[in-house]
Order: sequence, then C-alpha cells, then structure tokens
Amino acid sequence: MIKQQKNENIAPMKVNLFIPTLNAGKIWKEVLDGVAKQSYPISRLVIIDSGSTDGTLDLINEQTCDLIQIDKKDFDHGGTRQMAAETFSDAEVFVFLTQDAILAEPDAIGVMIQAFEENPEIGMVYGRQLPHKNAKILETHARLFNYPAESKVRSMEDADRYGIRTISCSNSFAAYRKTAFLAVNGLPAGAILGEDVLIAGTMLLEGWKLAYLSHSRIHHSHDYSAIQ
Repeated sequence: MIKQQKNENIAPMKVNLFIPTLNAGKIWKEVLDGVAKQSYPISRLVIIDSGSTDGTLDLINEQTCDLIQIDKKDFDHGGTRQMAAETFSDAEVFVFLTQDAILAEPDAIGVMIQAFEENPEIGMVYGRQLPHKNAKILETHARLFNYPAESKVRSMEDADRYGIRTISCSNSFAAYRKTAFLAVNGLPAGAILGEDVLIAGTMLLEGWKLAYLSHSRIHHSHDYSAIQ
C-alpha cells in the first residue's frame, strides 16, 4: 500500500469532490460513509442532483456539503460535471465519484493526491475498481481484467504500445489537477458517455501524463447480463 508522505512545511492540496446523483438507492449511505472516512481533507463535497425522488437528498447534510439541483433533462455526463467544477473551482484538485462507487479505504483519495504531489507532469489519475461484494462472476471478471493490480503512468509516448487503451480511465473515480483541467478546457459537453477518455486523450496530446493507481480503490460494479 502506498503511504502518503506528509511534509509539515507544505500545505495540503485543496480538494473538491463532485458526485452526480439521481435516485442513488440503498447503496448511497455506504458511498457517503466512505467519503466521511477519508483521511485526506476534502474542502468541498459537491452533490449535483438531477431530480431524485427516492430519498437520496434526505441523507445530504447541507451544512457539510454543497448541493446543485438541475432538471433531469439537463443532465450531461461531461457538461454537468464541467458546470459543477466551474461553480466550485476553488480547489487545486477536482475529484469525481459516481453515486454507486464506495471508497474502499480511508486513504483512497490521499493516494491520488500523493501522485500529483510526486509528479507535476501528471494531469489526471484514476483508481482501481473492485467488484461489489455481492457481484456476479461476469462482472467480477470484467473488473479484475480492466483494473489490474499494477499501477501505471502513461503518456503519448505509450500510444504505440497500448493503442486506444493509452487513454483508458473512468470518472467513476478520477481526479484532475486543476491547472491541467483548465489547460484543456475541462470536460466536453454533449458526450453521452466517454467524457473521461476524451479529456484524457486531450491531456496526453497537450503533454500531460495519466496515472492508473491500483492502491486507490473503490467498490463499483453492475449486475449486467452477458447480452448487456
């Protein structure tokens, strides 16, 4: 496990955490509990809700988080996250998490921040996705295949080796250095999916590096059938 090295003479990087929600369901409390247990200080927890009716907002404490409410028809995977980051831009790192992703350890976000501190060329990092504890075999295999135990830092120089997988990443649990995020104009609006790989590709083209951190982990999986 990577241990965060703290220098008492260096102020911690300011972190804002963004979570889009829509009827987050029974798992939502576990997601919030995982956030609350993080050892690295989170400056702002920002919830972007697009019309929940299942009690999702009942678990939100507006004294400890910021709430943005939008209409469901206005939700856009890239544009909504971009809007939230622009609204609450007072941080050096933007972390994005989905409503069904449970942070696996208290240092999950701290490991991400350590990567930024140790390598100023890294513009984006993303964590390892482990299957939920009750996940079926198909989804368990998919997570273990796509999110291996070895961490990697990738750049455009790796494109010949990895091909399209050079820009593999996921906003289910990802963090962006604000300066890199702004340098490429943030997340693209209008993308029905893949806003994360689009910004990753742009960052690499602009000379930034992308890191996959196997020790920064979440539990996140879906009960899809083989056809799905």
